[in-house]
Amino acid sequence: DKFKPDIIHAQHLWITPYAAQKTGLPYVVTGHGTDLKGFKQDKRYHPYALKGAQNARKVITISKQVDRETKELYHIGDEKRKIVYNGYDTKLFKVNNVSRKEALEKFGINEIPDYIVSFAGKLAHFKGADILLKAAKIYENQMKEKVITLIAGNGVLYDELNKLKDFLELKNTFFLGYISDEQLIDLYNIADVSTVPSRSEPFGLVAIEALACGTPVVGTNQGGLPDFINEDIGALVDVEDDIALAEAIINELVRPDKKERRKRAHEYAVNNFSWKNTIKEVEKIYKEAIF
Repeated sequence: DKFKPDIIHAQHLWITPYAAQKTGLPYVVTGHGTDLKGFKQDKRYHPYALKGAQNARKVITISKQVDRETKELYHIGDEKRKIVYNGYDTKLFKVNNVSRKEALEKFGINEIPDYIVSFAGKLAHFKGADILLKAAKIYENQMKEKVITLIAGNGVLYDELNKLKDFLELKNTFFLGYISDEQLIDLYNIADVSTVPSRSEPFGLVAIEALACGTPVVGTNQGGLPDFINEDIGALVDVEDDIALAEAIINELVRPDKKERRKRAHEYAVNNFSWKNTIKEVEKIYKEAIF
């Protein structure tokens, strides 16, 4: 017999929902934010994207910003939209007893700093790694203690960002390139603060993963980040503001309640953003869509 699902869950408000509605089966769609960028840039697919979105039983959005834009761009009513935040793997991203010395040696760094600032993400313009480099110039100069900045990830701006690092004469900033999940978890665990200086960030899963490892997060006040970053577990700064970013990072590095803050960050992630919680929400939506 042919496979006959009870429901289809299409990903991205683009072409797959249009294909799903052709089957005649009930379906829901998740909008991830990158699909909205495509919708704004390419009008050729608007008829298909709109029909696929508007005929869905439910449209799931991953942040308040994505939800607002979905309403505006696709004309989806409030009763048909539901915000369900992304979840993370609690078995992977957690607080571990990681040796800072051993973890750094695996990254090819043979010095033990007083503080570590981390960044993980694609090296693309919208991720704002250039703003972090400018902030690093500030906190490297202002702080007496040794601070190193570890940048994990790759992308089209890798060479350009390395040139900016050299131009700024950053002595303690290291580009790690692509790293495995295991290395990423070590990075979060040894960092004093993780940064998400994005110009655009529909949700910001890297921030949740860092929090899960007990690392406070300094992010930008836009996209999905304001939905969950608060003063108890991090800080928000304006986009493109390297001075405010540097000040927030320094504040996280030197504050006296770091141990309690790290514990609070981990508990906050577990209690609010585990895949278990996310799946419960999605299952409710499936049942509503079918029945």
